[in-house]
Amino acid sequence: MEMTVDEYEKSRSVRRKSYQMLMNSHCRIKLLREWNITEDEIGYRSKELKSIQKGRERTKMMLPFWKIEDAAESVKRKYKRAVA
Repeated sequence: MEMTVDEYEKSRSVRRKSYQMLMNSHCRIKLLREWNITEDEIGYRSKELKSIQKGRERTKMMLPFWKIEDAAESVKRKYKRAVA
């Protein structure tokens, strides 16, 4: 069924709150199994998600040091220009 954005906006219900969209892991896995997602795929995606989350944590941890990093890169560029 195709519809325009305006038709969709008129027909959709009120937006749910973020806490209303939460789903516990048991319901989520049951739903994925109904969609014929394999256990291997679920495990692979879970591992991938954890890796992404760790990267975000590292980024947040390093945010206070971004000015120092930018300054060091600037010095490095200026040194290369002076030597060349």
